[in-house]
Amino acid sequence: MINNNFTKSISKFLVPVLLSSSLIAVSTQSARADRRNFTVVNKTGYSITRLFVSKSNTQDWEEDILGRHVLDSGEATDVSFSGFSAGECHFDIRAEFDDGEVAEGYKVNLCETDTYTFTER
Repeated sequence: MINNNFTKSISKFLVPVLLSSSLIAVSTQSARADRRNFTVVNKTGYSITRLFVSKSNTQDWEEDILGRHVLDSGEATDVSFSGFSAGECHFDIRAEFDDGEVAEGYKVNLCETDTYTFTER
C-alpha cells in the first residue's frame, strides 16, 4: 500500500517540474518562430559593412540589415524575418566588405538551413 503523504510529496514535486518543462518547450519554439530565421557567419578575414537579404524573385535588394553595425571576421549575427509570406523560402544574400569587395549567394533555401557562412574569397 502506498503512503498518502508520499504520494502528495511526489505530486508537489512532479507538477512544477512538468509545468516548467512545458514552458521551456513553448519558449524555445517561439524564439525561432519563423523557420527562415538564420545566422550569418563571417569567416572572410574582412569586416562586412553592409548586409542585404531579398526574395530571389526580385531585382532589388532590401534595406541594409546591419544598419550602422559592422560584422567583423569571426563574428556572427542572427537574422529574423517579418513581412514575407510563409511559403517564400528562396532568398538572395549580399555582403559588402570594408575593402570594397562584394559576395552574393543566390536562391538560398532558408526553409532548409539555419546558417549562412561567408568564407574567404
